[in-house]
Amino acid sequence: MVVLAAGLALTGCRVPGSENDSGLTRGAGLRNNTHADVSDRKRCNFPSSYPTYLPWLRMQVKPPSPLKDQFGGDAGLFWSAPRSSRWAYVVFRTESDLPGGKGEPTGLEYGGVAGQYHLGSIGFTIQWVHAAEGPCNLQALTLGVKNNDGSVSVEEGKREVLRIARSLRNKGD
Repeated sequence: MVVLAAGLALTGCRVPGSENDSGLTRGAGLRNNTHADVSDRKRCNFPSSYPTYLPWLRMQVKPPSPLKDQFGGDAGLFWSAPRSSRWAYVVFRTESDLPGGKGEPTGLEYGGVAGQYHLGSIGFTIQWVHAAEGPCNLQALTLGVKNNDGSVSVEEGKREVLRIARSLRNKGD
């Protein structure tokens, strides 16, 4: 199990017959690791935008539909990379509790909000905090790496997560 962010965990099970044989089952890829009671919290909506670029796909190849999962009150879209890739996954999530914190400015806006870049222990994240407080105020896009062994430089990770963020389009577009 790989912890993605406060309370989120990535679990491993094979998706039989999927194009993307990454070892993740549909609907079980992300799970709530905190067991929080969400009856008194607002459930977040899934992000309305999808990336048109994923670093492990050849150019002109449309990304597959994501796995969708709700965990606690949060909602996430998940794309897993094939085993042969240096990348592990991309997850785009809307969260209700996790504060965005101060990060490095990206010069990229989403929903009218400036993105902040964060380097985590397992990947590269851009966060957009839509309100100082309140439910579902944070959206985060994370590009995960398979091994945190330096095979992906910080510059390359930043470049790729920004490229994914720039490719975000509303699902109907």
